[in-house]
Amino acid sequence: MDEATFLSLLVADWRASARPLIIADEVRYPDTEFGEIIAFVLVCTDTQRASEAADAASAIRARMLPEHAEQLFKGAHLYGSKDRPHLNELRSWLEATIGQCAAVLKVTTTSQTVTRYRSIAPGGIRRQDGLANVEGRELVPFLNMVKLAATAMKAGPTQVDVLLDRSFKLGLDPGQLRISEDQIAIFEPEPGEPGTFNTTRGGAPALYVCPSSFRLICPPKHGPFRDLLLLPDAIAYRMRPGLKLLHDELARVDFQVDAFPQTVERELFANLGVAGVFPPP
Repeated sequence: MDEATFLSLLVADWRASARPLIIADEVRYPDTEFGEIIAFVLVCTDTQRASEAADAASAIRARMLPEHAEQLFKGAHLYGSKDRPHLNELRSWLEATIGQCAAVLKVTTTSQTVTRYRSIAPGGIRRQDGLANVEGRELVPFLNMVKLAATAMKAGPTQVDVLLDRSFKLGLDPGQLRISEDQIAIFEPEPGEPGTFNTTRGGAPALYVCPSSFRLICPPKHGPFRDLLLLPDAIAYRMRPGLKLLHDELARVDFQVDAFPQTVERELFANLGVAGVFPPP
């Protein structure tokens, strides 16, 4: 199956299933004491609403001039100091789409905390295809945040899709995965596996249990998912001025959770396989 066929089947599945969906991104602010203040943004919605929003964004792009229609926009383009009138309609789409989402989870921490977290709670994504496991520095905390969001959404024992950018810090950069920029990476349970994030690296049950199973989707930069990733990116960009104000609070706690109760698990090893990389590398 080629990538175009796979993507079309995935979009069709999203439209039909209306399963819970989490769209994630992160932002960083340099800090002299902590190294970096890091904020993760998780936008909670469902796949049917997301596919409709993606169609609306594609229609907006179709009305743009050709030199603008294929650009990869970020929060800085939309909300930076430079005036870009050609993005007015896309900004309106962003605000309306974010307003229709079920919730937004923001988790703020520091690079020092993440480094310490990794030393006491090693883990990642166990691959079943013979390649090295995915073990980015921030992956374990991120997977716990996904559990928090799914629990807050009351997703229950169902599959939750997670759409996220290809972050080097998460171990999901194309170079780390040995795929090209134009390929999609899917991480989902092997047949017979539960696909939950409830097992530590040593095989013991996690202290914080979420009944949902998860499928992680790392899309290419171009395609039907590109504008959906603007949702958390736009929120994260507008958080930057306030991050430095959290310095004193983060000196007292490891993770500052906005919107949901603070529950952070210390150990996690997601026993997921790889559904495939299309086309094969």
